[in-house]
Amino acid sequence: MRNKRRTYQDLPVSGFNVKVHRIDRRNSKHADFSSTTIDGLIRKGREEARSQTP
Repeated sequence: MRNKRRTYQDLPVSGFNVKVHRIDRRNSKHADFSSTTIDGLIRKGREEARSQTP
């Protein structure tokens, strides 16, 4: 079924068990999309995620 075009009927009837986490960015007054800022946000997000893991 890898190359077959999927349809709505192909979705599982029982649904999915999904855990959702909300991520908020602090101090997001200005949109800065520089590679330095993005890399820093990724690094900080990973550090925060590790600190939240039980």
